[in-house]
Amino acid sequence: MVLQQVPIIDIAPFLGGDSEDKRSVAAQVKQACEDIGFFVITGHGVAPDLIQQVKDVSTEFFDLPQEEKLLVERWADDVIRGYSRPPKECLAESLGNKGPGDLKESYTIGPIDVPNEPYYHCAEAGQHFVENRWPQQPTELRDF
Repeated sequence: MVLQQVPIIDIAPFLGGDSEDKRSVAAQVKQACEDIGFFVITGHGVAPDLIQQVKDVSTEFFDLPQEEKLLVERWADDVIRGYSRPPKECLAESLGNKGPGDLKESYTIGPIDVPNEPYYHCAEAGQHFVENRWPQQPTELRDF
């Protein structure tokens, strides 16, 4: 059955369950991504006050003037660190389809402290562990 609504997925069984629980949650996520492209998670254990703080500081970043956000723009298409403005990305292209750029903006970070080990810096790692780009404002963004 194809999903018609954004599903709410409890990931607690994935975090604390057995292999069957993990497979069940993974199947729900897979279906949501394939059918509708979105899902809401519960059971993650993140404190509500931390969620609100991250939301507030993120809103502060996205409310900045465009020229300020562009100071931390992604420096290459294959690097997913930094700010991406609309219509810079196109999800349809990840499936081999052509389409107009997505009407969204994003700010992406990765691991903060990447270990100095070959796994993270070899050719096969590509651009997945490159340095993050941090904006000057809001100053609290990096802390959260």
